[in-house]
Amino acid sequence: MSSSSDRLWAGRRLACPLVVRSRISRHLRHTSVTLMLAAGIPVHVVASVHGHDPLITQRIYAHTRQDDAIAAMATLDRIIGRAAAIEPPGL
Repeated sequence: MSSSSDRLWAGRRLACPLVVRSRISRHLRHTSVTLMLAAGIPVHVVASVHGHDPLITQRIYAHTRQDDAIAAMATLDRIIGRAAAIEPPGL
């Protein structure tokens, strides 16, 4: 006959892999969303694949990567540079 502590221990052994599995699944899910967004897959498609609302996907998973921020600033610099070149002198 098993004691209550034996049953409790058995329950913990069964639950432990589930906890680890859920943590791994969460990290894999987060990684897959992040990689898909970084690859340029539209947010609504990534959200649909993962069963999210697009706004939730953007809020939770979209991160500003350093190279994306640098590219955005370089684009802004080119736009401003073009605008300055077009602007007539004396304005």
